[in-house]
Amino acid sequence: MSATLSTLALAQRNPRRLSITVPFHVFASLEERATAEGRSLSNLCAYLIEAHLHQPTAATARRRGPLQPLSPHW
Repeated sequence: MSATLSTLALAQRNPRRLSITVPFHVFASLEERATAEGRSLSNLCAYLIEAHLHQPTAATARRRGPLQPLSPHW
């Protein structure tokens, strides 16, 4: 693998930070669920976003084909 491809592959694996604003009731629900599941709020939000992105919609199901499993570290 070339150095450029190797660097690109490494960059794609590194997590990226995301800052969002949510209503208080959403934050409270997320915080309660994270505590109940014994995980950080950040980890729960990352999991929920990734899980939602892997759910097929009518348009994406035709384009993507079969779903890929979520990352095993979640």
